[in-house]
Amino acid sequence: MSMQRLSTRDPFPFFLLLLLCHWPATDNLPRMNSFLFPRPLFCLLTLLSLSLSAQPLQLASDVWPPFTGNPDQPRVVIDLVTETLQRAGIEAETIIVPPGTLTDKLLAGEVQGSPALWKTAKREKVLLYSDPILENRLLLVGRAGSEVDFRSFKDLQGKKIGIVDGYGYGPEVMGAGMVLVPGLNHQENLNRLLAGEVDYILVNELMIQYALQHQRADLEKNIRYGETPLLRRSLHFAIRKDTPNAKKIIGDFNRELKAMMRNGSYQELLQLPWVHMDIDGDGKSELVYQGKKAGSQQPIRRYQPFLTDESGSDAERRYRINGELYPSWDDVPNSLKDTTDTDAKGILYEFKF
Repeated sequence: MSMQRLSTRDPFPFFLLLLLCHWPATDNLPRMNSFLFPRPLFCLLTLLSLSLSAQPLQLASDVWPPFTGNPDQPRVVIDLVTETLQRAGIEAETIIVPPGTLTDKLLAGEVQGSPALWKTAKREKVLLYSDPILENRLLLVGRAGSEVDFRSFKDLQGKKIGIVDGYGYGPEVMGAGMVLVPGLNHQENLNRLLAGEVDYILVNELMIQYALQHQRADLEKNIRYGETPLLRRSLHFAIRKDTPNAKKIIGDFNRELKAMMRNGSYQELLQLPWVHMDIDGDGKSELVYQGKKAGSQQPIRRYQPFLTDESGSDAERRYRINGELYPSWDDVPNSLKDTTDTDAKGILYEFKF
């Protein structure tokens, strides 16, 4: 029996062992040498071993809304990773640690992994990474009226840039000659931006997508954001290499993640109305809607979890709504265009102005 962490939903191994330990010794069942290794002691130690192996993976993250956070906060990536692991038969628990301490705790072995992590050279020495969960793309955000259409960090040399302390930005940011001003979180950086204490801040594109769903007027009034990502970082589930069966855990996670992307549960857990991706593995992307009513207007904004070199012309003509594929918007039945779904799951991210 594998010593990979057993799902607590599968009691069969425990039941089998208990049956063996209580089965009366007969000539058909070999007796254990009671002097060298008493049978009760064997059963106790084996049960203890199985109990320990059934303990959940101990993961950690800091607060990074809406991706990670406490249970009463939006935390779509923690939810996605937890569900993916459960489908692979692996239980996991995620604790929230103070800002700036996650990497040190991972390297010291205080926790076994993290549900949401960027790759860095220091982390890769001790961690195994899953396939990308999604791609974080950092956009330049300035005050309303600011110039934000820069193509490179080199164009921002000497500018004061608000970043979040502890993030693995890498040399593209840290060595670009900008004046970096670390903050505890994006909200603190936004406050500094609006107060004129920094010239720009770096914000994840997906956070802006979430905020646009209910804060479009506030965003257009107070800030301006670039359309071209200045930095792209793949986001991963990662565990320490010394975790029992670490490679198998990562392999099982990758398998279930791909299955969830195909069956739509991936998009549902991310809580995005329109997602642009190839979910059926045919090499062509579709605009995927998670819901029953897609609205009367052809979608203008959608989120692309992974940027590709695809031209987009095919993708703009293909729609997958409620599991069905339509080659164009005109082919979408009117019954799906009557109105937009109203059963919203609440606000995932909100900028405070």
